[in-house]
Amino acid sequence: MGATFRALGSCAEGFEGARLTSNPKKYFVAQREVRYLGYIVGKGHIRPIVDKVECIRTYPKPNNKKQLRAFLGLIGYYRRFIPHFASHAGPLTDMLKKGNPETLHWGTSSSQAFEALKNKLCTRPVLRAIDFSRP
Repeated sequence: MGATFRALGSCAEGFEGARLTSNPKKYFVAQREVRYLGYIVGKGHIRPIVDKVECIRTYPKPNNKKQLRAFLGLIGYYRRFIPHFASHAGPLTDMLKKGNPETLHWGTSSSQAFEALKNKLCTRPVLRAIDFSRP
């Protein structure tokens, strides 16, 4: 713990030397988990923030290409938590091709892909660091 505080002190000195300011209210020291860029990061694991996952779970089916791009961008941010993301998103990205109409026509495969992506992310995914001591 002492090393952590020494590192913070030298960081603060570096800020002063560079004439930068920081907000102490935004410091999180000696925390088991922190919220960072839409993730909860803890000792050896990372997972999406529950509020963001809930937003995706209740996301309505897009009606046009712009809305579909927004959905794919949102869920694509968490693609690391969805195994085989590209194969699930394939039917949706096909709907964005140039020859397709601006208003979306949902078929069976695209509807299933939309729901599968949402469901896979909503199963409380967690990524863990590799434990080299285990076989």
